[in-house]
Amino acid sequence: MQTSYPVVICGAGPTGLMMAAQLLRFNIDFLIVDKKAAPTNESRAVVVQAKSMEIYEQLNLSDEILSDAIKTDGLCFWRNGRKISHASFKNFGSDITQFDFLLIYEQSKNELLLYNYLRKNQQEVEWNTEFIAYRKEGEGFIVSLKKENNTVEIEAQYLIACDGGNSALRMQALMPFTGGTYEHVFYVADTHIHANICRSSLNFFVARDTFNLFFPMLGEKRYRAIGILPKEYYHKKEITYQDVSQQVDKDAGMDLGFYETQWYSTYKLHHKKVKAFNIGNLFFCGDAAHVHSPAGGQGMNTGLQDAYNLAWKLAMVIQQKAKPNLLSTYHEERNPVAENLLRTTDRLFSLMSQDQWFNALMRQYIAPTVAPVLLRIKALRRRFFLLASQVEINYLDSSLAKGKCGKLKAGMRFPYFNLLVAGKSISVFHLIRDNSLLPLLLFYFNISRPNFNHPSILEVEIEHNNFNEQVLRKVGFTSCFVCLIRPDNYIAYLSESFNDGDFQQFIKMFLYDVA
Repeated sequence: MQTSYPVVICGAGPTGLMMAAQLLRFNIDFLIVDKKAAPTNESRAVVVQAKSMEIYEQLNLSDEILSDAIKTDGLCFWRNGRKISHASFKNFGSDITQFDFLLIYEQSKNELLLYNYLRKNQQEVEWNTEFIAYRKEGEGFIVSLKKENNTVEIEAQYLIACDGGNSALRMQALMPFTGGTYEHVFYVADTHIHANICRSSLNFFVARDTFNLFFPMLGEKRYRAIGILPKEYYHKKEITYQDVSQQVDKDAGMDLGFYETQWYSTYKLHHKKVKAFNIGNLFFCGDAAHVHSPAGGQGMNTGLQDAYNLAWKLAMVIQQKAKPNLLSTYHEERNPVAENLLRTTDRLFSLMSQDQWFNALMRQYIAPTVAPVLLRIKALRRRFFLLASQVEINYLDSSLAKGKCGKLKAGMRFPYFNLLVAGKSISVFHLIRDNSLLPLLLFYFNISRPNFNHPSILEVEIEHNNFNEQVLRKVGFTSCFVCLIRPDNYIAYLSESFNDGDFQQFIKMFLYDVA
């Protein structure tokens, strides 16, 4: 362990490991520490959304995930021991993303995958190393860490809190973490069941006062079970696994036949968020910045995307390619995402969990009847997928976004499509990934080559042919355009023509002038 690093990351869960992987992508030196001994062996979060898969693909890890995950094909509704309906998840929209499905790939696998990625690239996590305290030193920090009863001090220019909902870094920083706690008692278990329920779908058991949801996992008859317990458990100090299994059988209206349970826990759920995503050079990511109900499978994915948003900005500032004010856009862009996430997951969880007559009616009868019908309608099916998959998250109001072209606006995720290049069909995301020698890419189509040079921007001309022209028009572009793409595949600048003065004015807000 060195005594000085540009970046110290506290916490080696999915968010911290993704932060490390992204910094590695940009050749930034870092130290990542965690008080636990190794990646978790508990499944915890289980859903990986399409947007997260696009991030993994940029690291060339998506194929490894797909070979060890389950693609779910729908949602089975059960009531009183009987399957009553099935809502299909098929054909969400392969034109939106190549990952147009809901993927079950538990947190433990995410952590091991990212850890192995670091090790293959000669990077290590300092396990059994606990954050103790920090103090300011100029613009940076002196970070005190404890390992094997020894305390060491590390200099860091930037400090990243990825240490979870009970973040010690956030507490020492006195960062307000406001919100609330649901009264419900929530349970989670990794288990096996003998009952013959839908193996390739989510299984939603609805009842008058509660619900239980079973996610299929790799392994014969293996499932992740989650749900809420009745009110008589709200103030019970000790809730045994036998209590839970018997209650779930009762609520499901059938003997599920639990066996070989690897992990079980009960807890209260919180919905909270930090007031700000950073204090100077101290940044908060993942559960250290926001916690909420697991409704919609958004939590771990949002943490991965926090890291994805921040890492490239840190890298450009550390490498003196960008001005320090670029880092202020982390809070500017991710805070609204967290606020919206808390609102939507809170509404969804309330609808699923509250026992008022309307909620019970909706949960038991309306949703099982209406959901399968609505998901047969292409427009509604796509709308549901765009919201759940996180590919529709945008930064339209960011100061890092300027311009529009056709149906597209700066701040949107760059659309997914295939291009014809030298006679071969290639994913535009692969084209972006394989040309990422510089932080920013400037795509241009059917216009003269932009007459400028900048060491942080690589110009890429899209081959002009009939196929590409049709595809580009289909996804929303006009017949000619110029588009500046960020390292996280979001559009920074967009125009139907290249105006050198306007473009230079935009990039000078964040990038240093060319010498």
